Amino acid sequence: MMAALENFVAIPHKSKLAILGDMLELGPISEEEHQRIADYLSDKNIEVNFVGKEFGATKTAFKKYAHVNDLLAEKSLPKINDHLVLIKGSRGIKLELVLTEL
Repeated sequence: MMAALENFVAIPHKSKLAILGDMLELGPISEEEHQRIADYLSDKNIEVNFVGKEFGATKTAFKKYAHVNDLLAEKSLPKINDHLVLIKGSRGIKLELVLTEL
């Protein structure tokens, strides 16, 4: 995920949106790695939505949702006409469900 984020950050664009879901395969380093992602994004000019228990436990001001359905129920995703968008997470988080809302 970090490689995808570094590439996303490097692309020049005025409006960026990242919808990131938990990385479910990390095992004992999961808490540390999710916090590392949150810390990395903290000073970037990117709108971030986190989905999942692990990202939900991070110390950050980004929007957090326990499940993708919670994100969809809020109806707060921007229309992406002028956004560069990154959607990334483990398959089990089901982030593909957001595609119809964007």
